[in-house]
Amino acid sequence: MIRIDRGDEPEGLVLARDEHLARARLRGGPPVEFRGYEAARGTLAARQLYKCAYCELTTREEAAPVEHYRPKVEAKDVDWGGLTARKVPKTTDFEDDARFARGLPPVRDGFDRVRWTSRPGYWWLAWTWENLVFGCSGCNSGVKHSRFPQARTARVLEEHEVPPGGEDALLLDPADSTEDPIEHVQYRRVYNRWIPTPRDGSLRGAWTIALLRLDSSPALLTAYDRRIRRLESRAHAFDAACASGAAILLEAWKGLCAEVFAPNEELLGLTYDWLDARYPDHWRHEHDLMLDKPILRVGGVERGVASRSAVPPLDGLDGLPGTLCDHIRVARNYHVPAGKREQPSIEHKPLPELITEILGHRPGATDDELATLLNRKPATIRKHRR
Repeated sequence: MIRIDRGDEPEGLVLARDEHLARARLRGGPPVEFRGYEAARGTLAARQLYKCAYCELTTREEAAPVEHYRPKVEAKDVDWGGLTARKVPKTTDFEDDARFARGLPPVRDGFDRVRWTSRPGYWWLAWTWENLVFGCSGCNSGVKHSRFPQARTARVLEEHEVPPGGEDALLLDPADSTEDPIEHVQYRRVYNRWIPTPRDGSLRGAWTIALLRLDSSPALLTAYDRRIRRLESRAHAFDAACASGAAILLEAWKGLCAEVFAPNEELLGLTYDWLDARYPDHWRHEHDLMLDKPILRVGGVERGVASRSAVPPLDGLDGLPGTLCDHIRVARNYHVPAGKREQPSIEHKPLPELITEILGHRPGATDDELATLLNRKPATIRKHRR
């Protein structure tokens, strides 16, 4: 897992949040059905080069969900009261209990002893760019599900509160610009196999590895082995260049790093630690060679973005009541299909009533101003203005 810099959010997500968050507020809570956030799928996939934010393996866009770092419907937190007991205790149970008391997860085969407690999800963040990543179905629905463990002393966000607040999430966020997952997860050679381990005893690294099964998934372990074989093959060419003399060492090193850290390559976190182990810091310092931590910072052609009308983000609401603003947000995206009648609801207020309410606060508003505010044609405004 490495840090991902995906740039600005797509307009489609801005518009989806403008509408669907307003609908949820008017209903007084989370929506019955979450929609709209899929507008970010194409942009997320393209900017992450179709690699899962968690395991770094390439996946098909159409087969991968839009992953919510903080779960939208339900969040399952660690029950710090203790681990469940086995019918037949194992020799590792005592070690697991001791680890858990220190805030660490149990060892691999004991992770299923963790008890989880459910609480409402972060529904108001369902359309928030910072809360979305492109992830594979294996990491999303296969192992993570709605689990979002917090440290023992963390304070969970209140509804509509902006993260991180008093939270202390144990799952690393690859899209968080304030930290680098490489500082918490280190790939090491253990019993002739490379696997991720907590760097310097990191609690967040340990929980992220255990939760996502980064050190135990057969598919991932196979991918690690495959990647190491490719790296070893490339290193032989670099070693041969080194033997030719110091004159070409720097250029050969730059070429090696450029190749193995190419943005489209998988498992860049593993690649970094493998290079650091094979060509250690003291050797690099002696030859004045740099090894920078990889960051996935790329552009990309956006495809699959939901098609929506080119409505700019809503502005010009100064001085209007909050509920009226939300009705305006819904109206901007609500259009009655041809041949059908308007159906009022908690979320949707008929256009004539909405225009009248706006004029109550802005009596001098022109038809053109109302048309811009409500994303309608001036002729439609004139028709419904009382």
